[in-house]
Amino acid sequence: MKGGGVMHTLRYVKPSTANERKLLDDVAAMPKRAKSESYAHPAAGSLPNRGNGPLSPAEIEWIRHLPEDPAQVSFADAQVLASKARHVTRMNHPEDARLIEQVWRPVREIHDLAEAEVAERNANAPYPPIPSSALNALADAYGREVPGISPTDAITQARANLDAIAEQRARAKERALARVKQAKQAVAESERARTATTAVTNN
Repeated sequence: MKGGGVMHTLRYVKPSTANERKLLDDVAAMPKRAKSESYAHPAAGSLPNRGNGPLSPAEIEWIRHLPEDPAQVSFADAQVLASKARHVTRMNHPEDARLIEQVWRPVREIHDLAEAEVAERNANAPYPPIPSSALNALADAYGREVPGISPTDAITQARANLDAIAEQRARAKERALARVKQAKQAVAESERARTATTAVTNN
């Protein structure tokens, strides 16, 4: 048996010994890990395709009448902005692209940060503890699955398996939090760059 996740490991456990029955009972009684939160980002998924042409006068007017506070821009309007930002590029229509960016960028930053905070909560959600009965139950399973293994070696292998699960959990959390940190840094850098650009423009 190799150290995978808990369910991967438990598939080797059969209710054929008292230790194994105890573990399966303990697992059945354990609280489940909270379901991961999801975040609906307006730039994610399929967006309306408005084509690659320049902004129409009506579109320009619509953008200029959006709330000045980016937090007050509705999700539906944010989706439309995201679509315009995706299809109207600086290469083809620089003035239009700049107008869209001025409004969309702070809105995107709000949603990027909120999405990162959801990911952070998911990463920090605790795993259910591994039952103390797992060690002896897995040792019994090793004794059945590995011909000639001694009881001492079975315990050693079981402990190594459980240690591997704990390490995998820790590494998964570490990777998730690293992605969160990167996402938050990207938002902060975007805000700094935008603020600096705005200050230069106003001066």
